[in-house]
Amino acid sequence: MRVLVSVRDADEARALQAAGVDYIDLKEPAAGALGGLPTAEIVRLVGLLRAAAGPSRGAAVPPAPPPVPRISATIGDWPAQALEIVLAQAEAVAACGVDLVKIGVRPDPGPAAVALLEALAGRARQWQAAGGPGLVPVLVADAGVPWTVLDAALAPGRLTAWAALMLDTEDKRGGSLLQRCGEAALRETVAAVRSAAAGQAVPELGLAGALGLDDLPRLRAIGPAYAGFRSAVCAGERAGPLCPQRLRALLAALRPAVAA
Repeated sequence: MRVLVSVRDADEARALQAAGVDYIDLKEPAAGALGGLPTAEIVRLVGLLRAAAGPSRGAAVPPAPPPVPRISATIGDWPAQALEIVLAQAEAVAACGVDLVKIGVRPDPGPAAVALLEALAGRARQWQAAGGPGLVPVLVADAGVPWTVLDAALAPGRLTAWAALMLDTEDKRGGSLLQRCGEAALRETVAAVRSAAAGQAVPELGLAGALGLDDLPRLRAIGPAYAGFRSAVCAGERAGPLCPQRLRALLAALRPAVAA
């Protein structure tokens, strides 16, 4: 199970890259679950991370550069009805050089969510054809797994448009994703994503939403491709600064063989 951690600034991004985190997710936690950073800041952070992963110069035996992470960025919290704004924000973030663009999809009202997914699938295919970033619908699951929206995302005409799918929560104080959805429903979600492929490339499924160290055994049993964290690596509120000690503890728990 790979790990995604959300960061808001250069110091946090460098710490994650040095630690070898698989996905570095650029967002502003103080602005909501999918709070977006200014596009100029996204461009700056992407440049810093790409440069740090390049070859070192000026040393007889240069140290190994930190690994190149997959970089994602959010577009901000927008309702499904704000379709034109969502698409414009998606294009702006896609132009920042990230690998993945994350876009929230709320379950209510259902028709608006399905219309948003249809529009996003079209945009995702355009990006694929142009060699652009992948698009990741983030299905909001505060009230449990949004089955209607998930079915719409997995429809044959849309499935291959996505680089990945995520389930996440908006209200981080209302319990973790595991508490909101239950382990059985999340196992069913993983199985649904895998079975929908029918021989096609399967979009990876990630789980996030106030997840903590105590959730790791159940997450492994559920089997998502990756899990996302922010609250677990902050000393206080998720809008506060990242805590290096908590980050090390999380990675040690996820990768005991490496830590040993």
